[in-house]
Amino acid sequence: MSRTNKTKGITLIETIIYIGLLGIIIYGGIFTTFHMVEIGNKNSNYSKILNEAIFINNKINWILTNSTSIEVLNNSLIVNKEGLNENNPLVLKQNSKNITLKRGQNEDNILNNERYIISDVIIDHNPTQKFITIKYKINNQNFSYKKYLN
Repeated sequence: MSRTNKTKGITLIETIIYIGLLGIIIYGGIFTTFHMVEIGNKNSNYSKILNEAIFINNKINWILTNSTSIEVLNNSLIVNKEGLNENNPLVLKQNSKNITLKRGQNEDNILNNERYIISDVIIDHNPTQKFITIKYKINNQNFSYKKYLN
């Protein structure tokens, strides 16, 4: 009679290999998930900053539309606009970490959300070529606005 040795179950080496592979898969899943969440947060933050820039650019566009006179003085944009009467002039300027708009003798109104820091506002008015450029940073990201005037 011959007897055959049949092993049942798994060996210690196989168990260690399976645990190691499972650990690698779990680590990869956790790393990938963390990376995806981080990228999502960065994209969300940039999207919010971009919306802030769009709002500021739309406000600048409103200020310049139907303007009767434009002047840049001490890096402040001073605009007289049709139909505003006692709210003239409109004055756009950087004030500390904000960009503000003043209408006539009223108080300065902050245009940006207080969560964002506006810096490095540069206003360039070129009357001969009839355009105005406003460059600024929101949380150290560059944005600009350019409008050709009539």
